[in-house]
Parts: sequence; C-alpha cells; structure tokens
Amino acid sequence: MGSGEYQSRRKGTTTRWRQLDIRQLARQGLLHPGAWTTWSWSLGGRSDGSVRFSTTDTTLEVDYRRSADGHAWQTRRETLDIARTACHLGGTRPWLHCPVCWRRCAILYLTEHGLMCRTCGELNYPSTRQNKATRAMTRVLAIRQRLGWGGTCMDGHGGKPEGMRWREYFKLVWKHDAEVEQATAALLPWLDQQHRQLEKRIGSKAT
Repeated sequence: MGSGEYQSRRKGTTTRWRQLDIRQLARQGLLHPGAWTTWSWSLGGRSDGSVRFSTTDTTLEVDYRRSADGHAWQTRRETLDIARTACHLGGTRPWLHCPVCWRRCAILYLTEHGLMCRTCGELNYPSTRQNKATRAMTRVLAIRQRLGWGGTCMDGHGGKPEGMRWREYFKLVWKHDAEVEQATAALLPWLDQQHRQLEKRIGSKAT
C-alpha cells in the first residue's frame, strides 16, 4: 500500500464499512487449519457482496471484491496473521494483526483501501458523533429492548420479563429513568436556544 493511497482516505464511522470480526469466526469453529467458509456481507441491513475465508495454523486468507475510489470492482486476496493470547481460565483468545500497523485487533474494517484496524482507517464510533442527549436516549432504547418494553420513554414502564430476577429488573428500571433524566437535562439548553432563535426571527419579521 503506497503512502499516497494511505493518506488520501476520508474519515468516517465504523458503521460505514464492512467488518471482519475474528471472534465470530472463532464461535463458528472456523479457525482450525483447513477450515473455510463463505459469508454474505451486509452493510446497513442490506446485502453488500460476499467474502471467502480459509484458515491455516497462523493465517487467515480472505478473498473478497472491492471498489476503491469509485473504480471498477476488483477481486482481492489478503493474508492476515493470527495471534493468540492465553486466557486466565484456560484456552486462548484469537486476534488479527492489522496489515498496516501490525496491532492486534478483534475487528478489521474493509475500507476503500483494504482491510485495516479502526485506528489506521481513521474511523470513529457513531456514538462519538452524537450529542449527550442522543447518547442517553440510545442507552434508554437499549434498556427498553432488554426489558422487552418496546416503544420510547414516552410510553412509560412495562412489566418484568419472565425469568428475570426482580433485583435485575429494578436495577434496569432505575438506570432507564436515570438515563431519561440525563437526556432531558441535556436537551433543555438546546430547546432554550431554539426558543430564543425563534423569538428573534419572529421579532425581526414584526419590524
């Protein structure tokens, strides 16, 4: 990879690019020598090509198609090195080496210029581009989903899911309400600013 190509990347978020998660391959038992599989890659909930993996003792071969900088689609093969670290309770944890910086990673991203880690791809998590209120409401929705409530905070509380302990239920309800309060507090300054701007526009039109 040339230095000019590396420097020309545009910043984006992790959700913009397809992901290669070695933990998923490990869960499916695809990291032993001779294993291979083909995945249908998806991005934003829609099909976005396919990728083929084959494994040796220390490497993962990846065959995929990509289109760099709007050019025609090209088939590409990359050989990624696999590292393993010992776990405290026995066994090992697999990692991929980033082809650019050689850092150990669980996830690599297929950018316009090939597979690389989040740091080398200059990618941000979507949450870093959200304001405080939005982040809090995202956590609220995640809690509601875990509790099986659905809807939004405007729909109030639901019941305890079957099989959930009361202690865990009350803990999640408390966290839900705390996040709603935090989101509301963060939203008030923005609403106040919008109100002042609206008053200013109305006043300018009246004169």
